[in-house]
Formats: sequence, C-alpha cells, structure tokens
Amino acid sequence: MRRSSRVVVVVVVVVVVVVVVVVEIVVVVVVVVVVVVVVVVVVVVVVSSRRK
Repeated sequence: MRRSSRVVVVVVVVVVVVVVVVVEIVVVVVVVVVVVVVVVVVVVVVVSSRRK
C-alpha cells in the first residue's frame, strides 16, 4: 500500500507541476500579445498623427 500511495503522490505532484508550467506559459503568451498589441496601436496612432 505504501508504494502505491507514493506513486499516487508522485503522479499528483507531476500533474500539479505540469499545470503550473502550462498556466505560466499561457500567462506569458497573453502578456506578450497584449504588449505587442499596445505597441502596434501606439505606433499606428503616432504615425497617423504625424501624417496629418
């Protein structure tokens, strides 16, 4: 029983680590996308205001 419980604990830990890593990756991707969108919008606004 001890071995099986250890296996369960290891599996749970691995799953938690994988979920945390995936969530961090998703958060980083979302932040990068938001930053890129903001930069593009600012550049477009600046360029359009200069052309006028």
